[in-house]
Amino acid sequence: MERHTQYYSELENQDKVYEKTSVAFTAADPETKTLQLSPATGKTWYLEKIRAWTDEAPFDNSNAGSKTDIDIFINGTAKKIAKSYASEQIGSTYRTCGIAIDCLQRFGQRLKITENTNGVYVSATKTGTGTHTLYLEVEGTEV
Repeated sequence: MERHTQYYSELENQDKVYEKTSVAFTAADPETKTLQLSPATGKTWYLEKIRAWTDEAPFDNSNAGSKTDIDIFINGTAKKIAKSYASEQIGSTYRTCGIAIDCLQRFGQRLKITENTNGVYVSATKTGTGTHTLYLEVEGTEV
């Protein structure tokens, strides 16, 4: 894939962005949780990496049977860029799941995030009574 250097070199000297947030599921079945990270008003993010995942099973295996769908959106809640399906999680025991996107490799450029509400937005629906945690992390530069 061709690399768009006009988006790459000029951003190297800008402020780095590394943001992470999380939310815990309760035992409700099913349950939907959302997370969002956004630049401050008047700022723009150019993201290199976006990750959304759930943590691993606890030692007592209390999350057995739980599975999670994860959707990632950018610049609001209409432009979906990735999905992890619960149906892809094999077996009856809980498994961690997630999505990791290298924007330069996947899209050929950094993703421009301009919305200061729901800039990067994750919606995750869990089935089962697991009480695992959902995480969202972004990495890039801010101008």
